Order: sequence, then C-alpha cells, then structure tokens
Amino acid sequence: INQLKKQYNYTEIKKNSLERIAKGELQKGTKLFKNNETIDKDVNRTIFIKNNSEYQEKLKFVLRSLYIFLSSIGYFQGMSYIGAFLLQILNGDEEKTFYFMLSLEKETKYKELFKDNLQLLNDSFKILEKMLEIELPEAYYHLSSNRILANYYAPSWFLTIFSCVSPIFEIEKIPKFSVMVFEKFIFDGWDAIFNGGITAIQYYCRELLNVHEDMIMNYLITEFCNKEIFKNKDFENVEKQYTNNSGFIN
Repeated sequence: INQLKKQYNYTEIKKNSLERIAKGELQKGTKLFKNNETIDKDVNRTIFIKNNSEYQEKLKFVLRSLYIFLSSIGYFQGMSYIGAFLLQILNGDEEKTFYFMLSLEKETKYKELFKDNLQLLNDSFKILEKMLEIELPEAYYHLSSNRILANYYAPSWFLTIFSCVSPIFEIEKIPKFSVMVFEKFIFDGWDAIFNGGITAIQYYCRELLNVHEDMIMNYLITEFCNKEIFKNKDFENVEKQYTNNSGFIN
C-alpha cells in the first residue's frame, strides 16, 4: 500500500474523476455514464452499507475513481461488495480502501476474471464441479441430480472473493472466514476461492443433502450467507479443514 501511495495520489485521482464528471463526460449512453449508473445502483443495494449514507458516498467515490483510473479494466458487479467489505474492515478509511482495491487489481490475479468475456470464470465453475466430484462425491451427485450447476451459485464467490457471503457485521465481529479467504487469495490466487467453496460445502454437507430441488438454490445463495461459520462460530475447526484441503486444492 505504501508503495502505491508513492506512485499514485488518491486525492488527485479523485479530483480528476470529479472534474471529468463535472465537465459532462457522463452524457447519457456513454460507457462512463453507464458505469457510473451501475455503481450507484450496486452501492445502494450492497448489504454491508445499505443504511450508512456516509459509507455509501465514500464507496461511490472509490469505485468511480478506480474505474476512471483503470478504465482498461472497467467496473464489474462484485467490486461494490469488495469495496464495502474493505471499507468496513478499514473503519471507513476511503483512501486506504482505494489503495487496497487498486492493489487487488494491479498486483493479484483478480483482473484475469474479466478477460475474454469472463472465460476464466466459466472455466472455474467446471473446475469447482470436478473438485466436488472427486472430494465430495455425495454433494456433487446431490447437486447434479437436482440440476444445480456451479455457475448457478458460485459466481459471487469468485467475483467478490467471498466477501459477499458475510452477513452485515460490526467491526468487532469481522467475519473471519471471509477475511481468511480474502487474505489467502492475495498470496495463493484462485486456490483460495476453490478452497473456500469446498470447505464451506464440506462443513455443511450433511445439511445440504437434506435440501432438495428449488430449495437448494435458496439454501446456497441466501441461507448459506447467514451460516454460523460466517459469524465466527467454530472458526478454528473450519480453518483446520481449510488447511487440510490445501494439498488437494494444489
């Protein structure tokens, strides 16, 4: 972060972004207008800061500045969750949130997701399903028999680096599972996302096997987000399971 601060001045980047918006570059129909409109919508419905107008405004500035500064990458849904997640953890520090997100896009493999029409994302779903078939065959065949594919429930895991699966939290109750996967991603890349998915499904496998048909999607996308492991219950055992899975994931 300190190196990025030496290279890039957020105050100037933010100022430039605001000037471009003020000059009318947000004309209806332009790419900049569409991205800005999408950012507003995404931030307003991001659960972490839905009722916090101060954090919403800060996040909008971060995402707009990031988009204009890294226009080659653009803005994609999922970034608002990551930004909100970081803003919470960093106690509302707008500048640090920007640098963390800049680092994520410049120094990690995150930006690879958005190349070639999300080809890596689509490939990742197939890899996740193959891992489930090998490591958790019961869960794999249960999902397959109910026609539930990984691309139905796992996009948010990859696009938000597991930040979206955490319930609304207070700073003293930071979801350790999400933080662990996020930190591991910085060092290990996509292995961390696969491991996070395998570990979570593994932990709730017995419960998942008792859910059927249309209720499976509700379970994996809605109920899953409020599970105990995302509220720091039994985290030590979950962490051990994650570590045990690392060899297989590699």
